[in-house]
Amino acid sequence: TSLLPAVAREQDVASVDRTLRTFRSASVLAIGTMAVAASLGWIAIPAVFGADFRGSVEPFLWLLPGALGYTALSIFSNSLLASRAPGMSSLGSATALGVGLALDVALIPVFGASGAAAAASAAFLAGGAAAAALYRSTTGFRWRDALPTGEDVAFLRRVAERALRRSEEAA
Repeated sequence: TSLLPAVAREQDVASVDRTLRTFRSASVLAIGTMAVAASLGWIAIPAVFGADFRGSVEPFLWLLPGALGYTALSIFSNSLLASRAPGMSSLGSATALGVGLALDVALIPVFGASGAAAAASAAFLAGGAAAAALYRSTTGFRWRDALPTGEDVAFLRRVAERALRRSEEAA
């Protein structure tokens, strides 16, 4: 990701701050996207793909929480790689793989596609949690510093406004 070179260049405190700021911002975006997708997915999937796809709505909804886990997994794993802990950077992905395989075996025979989707989400959440915990073990950041705040939402709003202004100026 684009975070990797920036974190690799910075000193420890600055790289931890950048990583946590990136995670909080990406989490806000992921949660917002999940909310929109959950609100519209049950209508949009059958409307776009037809009534035959109505059965895919439930697995789609089960997949949504995995977006937050994937966000944590990618950001914290890349930050581990950049902060001279490359051996630890793959442990979050290994955790996701192990949890995913175990849950696939347990859930797919009983719940089919919804079980597979739930297993995938749980795997990404477990992998993201593992990567975050490993990053915390190497940096010592406080867990509450990883939680999005109103400042993160305001930052994203400013970024969006700036991007809109640039696109209007270019048009």
